[in-house]
Amino acid sequence: MSGAAMLLPSQHSVHMQQQIGGSSSPHRRQSRESKESRECETSPCGFRRLCVFQSIAFIVFALGNIGLNEFNQYALSKNPPWPRSWPAFCFPVFYSMWHMFFSALAAYLLACVAMPNGKDLPSFAQLWRYKHGLIPIACCTAISTWLNNWSFTLVSLFLNQAIRAMGPLPTVVLEYIIIGRNPGAPIVACVGFICIGSILSCAYRFQEAYIAPPDTSGFDDVWLGFAMVSISILLSSLRPVIAMILMSGTETHPKLDPAVVLFYDCSLAFWFMLLYWTAGPEREPSLAYLADPATRWVGVHVITVGSSMAFMYNLATYYYVNLTSAVTATIGANAVKITLIIVAAMQDNDVQDVYTWAGVALVIISIAAYAYLTIEIAAAAGAPDEDASLEKPPAVETTPLQPAPLKSPVLGPRNMSEHAMALLT
Repeated sequence: MSGAAMLLPSQHSVHMQQQIGGSSSPHRRQSRESKESRECETSPCGFRRLCVFQSIAFIVFALGNIGLNEFNQYALSKNPPWPRSWPAFCFPVFYSMWHMFFSALAAYLLACVAMPNGKDLPSFAQLWRYKHGLIPIACCTAISTWLNNWSFTLVSLFLNQAIRAMGPLPTVVLEYIIIGRNPGAPIVACVGFICIGSILSCAYRFQEAYIAPPDTSGFDDVWLGFAMVSISILLSSLRPVIAMILMSGTETHPKLDPAVVLFYDCSLAFWFMLLYWTAGPEREPSLAYLADPATRWVGVHVITVGSSMAFMYNLATYYYVNLTSAVTATIGANAVKITLIIVAAMQDNDVQDVYTWAGVALVIISIAAYAYLTIEIAAAAGAPDEDASLEKPPAVETTPLQPAPLKSPVLGPRNMSEHAMALLT
């Protein structure tokens, strides 16, 4: 699991997500909630309280993102960066499936908050209705998370993050192929520089692996880890494109709340991982690890701490996304990503040559430029003026099953579901 770079803009309200099947006049309800939100922001007491909530959400989000990646490396690495031989909990499927379980629990709590009347909460009937989209999303999540965590048993956190920095590349390609969105030359240039910087950052490790003695597995481990992370980011980029359709809605299938999609995503991924673990090669060694008195409590510690961090991270991400503007959320998420890359580089004793640090610098600058251009392009696309939309009712009243799309001061309704996929981390 890793941090998201693009987040959902909000109306500075916990109840930002519109409920499916609301009142007969969703426009009037949206207008009333927006006015109440603005009154809260303009009052000094409400503004201070909002700033406090935003700060807490960002701190937990940032610490959760960095801490979870650090802990994954610590728990799963065969050679931990500390002078000890444990935990070496090299069971990525067994480890990841508990993350999925607690993430699903967090998503269900968020769905209850988003839909306090209990309508359209996750159900088997709803799952069956949307199975053609939810099952592929869950498969992408299960395989992506498994491969990403497996890579920690082979490569360092720095290499993992340097490769994952190339995530915008498959995103841009898949958006162009599947939904026909042309990102434009500036975005493509930024993505290209990110990839060049990532390759420079990893070059030292491939050189070391190439000259490694024939009786070692250094070369195989590096290339296998590189392949795992690459497949992981490819699946992670495909997942939001599919989920965007579910959360946008169609004529026959009303849109789903992001928290509901997250619940189905993590729940199905948990069952997929559990089935694989039951019949796979990890079952016996992982049970033996927990049965050994010398490592039993170490294993319990790894599972408990990692799952708890995943639980809190999902909650923090949801509220961070909903309590901040699109600009703040995007800047904050990319700042966390950049910080994690720098911290991981400083921890890796092999990151010393000038080419590696030049690659790191190029990645950081390109990520910042990519985030800036993303915001500028979205703003140039021109979301409809919110105040004007609140003054004038729509010409045709929307049905209860299709609430009017939310407006954002930065991103238009077309982009809302795409940015909501930051919840699926």
